[in-house]
Amino acid sequence: MQGCLGRCLAEFRSSLKSLVLVSLPGVVAAKCGVHVILSDSAELPLCLRNCRRSCDISNLPNLPAIGLTWGRLSPELLSLPPVDIILGSDVFYEPEDFEDVIVTVSFIMKGNCHAQFWTSYQERR
Repeated sequence: MQGCLGRCLAEFRSSLKSLVLVSLPGVVAAKCGVHVILSDSAELPLCLRNCRRSCDISNLPNLPAIGLTWGRLSPELLSLPPVDIILGSDVFYEPEDFEDVIVTVSFIMKGNCHAQFWTSYQERR
């Protein structure tokens, strides 16, 4: 299951402070030994509960899972510790959300000048 993501993270593991991730890739990264902060929409409590449930099922009960909403400043966003990588797994899903995603990622990266944003995008027609 670790595949490419696991190999990439293993290469960076010793130097990573933390990552902000969505559920499944975050669980994989945590299993690879990386300090992870999971996130999902603060406006979708069911998604956040599922995120926490994934942690419990994966024997990672202390893995933080926070609610972040694209394009919105929140106490959770403002209090993020320094991060090295922001992994956006399929965050470019709804075109009307693209600008909010970029604004949020830009905000995080401004406070973390060496941070990288890793993402993937599936072209939809």
